[in-house]
Amino acid sequence: MRVGQLKSRMPHPLFLLLLLPLICHGQGPPSGYLTTRTNPLPTAYIPVGVGFTPDVNNLKDGFGTFGAYIGNQNDNAEVYVTCGKKQTNYLNPQMVDSAGAGVHVVCEPSPDRVIVTLDGNAKDYGTWQRDLKNECEMFTCSSEDYPAAGTQIGVMDVKVYYEPKGPPTSSNAPMLVDEKDVKVMSASPEKPETNVCRDKKAGYPSDQATGSVLFANEGKCYKTYDKLSSKIEGSGTFVQVPRWLKPGEKVRNKRSSFYHGEHAPATGTRTPYNFQSITSMDGMNYKDCLTACDVGSVVKYSMHPYAYQMTIRINTQKCNAFRICIAPESHSDDSVVPKCDPQKIIDVNVQSGIVTWPNTGRSSLIELDHPHRDKSYPLAIEFGYGIDINGKQQAEYYIGNDHREIVSSDSMGFSAEDSTKLAFFFPKEDCLAPRAGIFSKNIQHGRTLTKSQSVTMGKPYNLTSQTAITAPQAEVITTTTTIAPVNLPLTTTQAAPRAIPDAAALVGGKDVFETNAGSKALYVEGKWWTWGIYIGFVIGTLLTLGIGAGLFYVLRRTVFAIWYRGMYKRYGCDASGTTGGITGVGFGNTVTGDVTVQGTTGGTTAGASVMGTTGTTGGTTGTSTETSTLLDKTGGGEQKSLAM
Repeated sequence: MRVGQLKSRMPHPLFLLLLLPLICHGQGPPSGYLTTRTNPLPTAYIPVGVGFTPDVNNLKDGFGTFGAYIGNQNDNAEVYVTCGKKQTNYLNPQMVDSAGAGVHVVCEPSPDRVIVTLDGNAKDYGTWQRDLKNECEMFTCSSEDYPAAGTQIGVMDVKVYYEPKGPPTSSNAPMLVDEKDVKVMSASPEKPETNVCRDKKAGYPSDQATGSVLFANEGKCYKTYDKLSSKIEGSGTFVQVPRWLKPGEKVRNKRSSFYHGEHAPATGTRTPYNFQSITSMDGMNYKDCLTACDVGSVVKYSMHPYAYQMTIRINTQKCNAFRICIAPESHSDDSVVPKCDPQKIIDVNVQSGIVTWPNTGRSSLIELDHPHRDKSYPLAIEFGYGIDINGKQQAEYYIGNDHREIVSSDSMGFSAEDSTKLAFFFPKEDCLAPRAGIFSKNIQHGRTLTKSQSVTMGKPYNLTSQTAITAPQAEVITTTTTIAPVNLPLTTTQAAPRAIPDAAALVGGKDVFETNAGSKALYVEGKWWTWGIYIGFVIGTLLTLGIGAGLFYVLRRTVFAIWYRGMYKRYGCDASGTTGGITGVGFGNTVTGDVTVQGTTGGTTAGASVMGTTGTTGGTTGTSTETSTLLDKTGGGEQKSLAM
């Protein structure tokens, strides 16, 4: 079978023929010619399935606070484990009467995530034909093994380039020779340890059970395939996991800090941006809520001095950002609003997925809110202190989503004592999802600043197992630069913030962040300048046209002199009107047009006489002809006449 004639079918190996120099051959070269001989044809597999094989046995349980804290009533962790929409009354163990609360876990194949069946069995994903015009091309794992390296997989006809041994002449010029039935051999199989399909081939889904894993190397799959979301999220049997989630792990630490290297440079400065936060009590009071805080502009917590994790449920229809202040000033004073240290702030922008860490403003990217998520359902975000990185405990903060992904700070270790005092700031008092709010079993005390008269009081947990923070805590908080976060006004057309990697290291970047004035210059409050540019353009255009037209009118005898002179030469008058139409004025006194009346051709036979009071008049006996001629004497003497 000829490789060039193979039809696309599933499953089949995705390989690349190495024909870059096009030098393969099946017969010997012509006499006196040379070529680099490669027979059989080499091939190489395209690594479409790079990643780690999902460990199904490790995916059925909860991860982080998802399943362990929330959505895990009666040991049922599938509320947040599987894809789709579910109803639950267990978003907060202290508010189990919140019947009808919903959870929406969006699972879309993407280059960074894969879809896998919960039972690990092959699944009918439907038929998704290959279409290079679409933005998303999906693959699944087949049941076919890779052939051993060097296995013949077909033959192919090729054209081979030959060049003479010596200098080319007219009799021995370079040539292309058709080679028939050149063997094509398989390449070395993909490495199972770094392949989503392990030792199986990747192919295109068909209308039968084709594999347990579905993945894509492009985005916008839901937009490309309308029925894909209902296929994946409707059955409740699919799980989405990070593509590079190692076997045995439940959560992947993306560590997508904008700074390169293990730690941020000490010369960096904090990049300030977020929302307008309150600074005065404004008629509000603190109320105890402990583990059931679901309302308030400011929520203060005292945590147990151990590693902890907590879940924040946000109503994204109300707000899309919040701020966490570490060890704020006046944290224990219930008569004032806590004052944040500019270098001890964590800014979480839900919509853009940018998380700005304390001190030097290191930022990370994580998808917290999917564009296809139903906004009527609350969004769950995990926050905590004390994590394991590469098997070692680290005194770092982290933010996580409901797709088994977290991002963490990358400091020298933040103070465990500071981590016990937290203050959450929200743009609005009703940002937290009702009957869900914030929950953690490590909360020692919790109070909320609100105008609401009804606040649910949760119960504390007496945990018998706690993880002490023994990791180094050598991070030194910068105190020489005190740049407070710039409050951004919320508008209906607010654009996503632009994240610039290591912005302070750019040329002139440090000067921009030195003062509050420089920082504010980066963010223009309001949208008046947009209309100003448009109105200025319109007014400027009209003024330009008006001034130009006025100048042309005043100087019309200069600008349009050729046209006016032509009109005068033809008709003998000034068409510009500046001379009142008087002939010859302004163009010299030379008459360029005249009218003459010629005499009679037949003569007069009787004259006229007047004598005294009597007279006799005689008539004419001949004929008289009158001719009017308009002469153009500018044409070199040629006369043109018009009979009248």
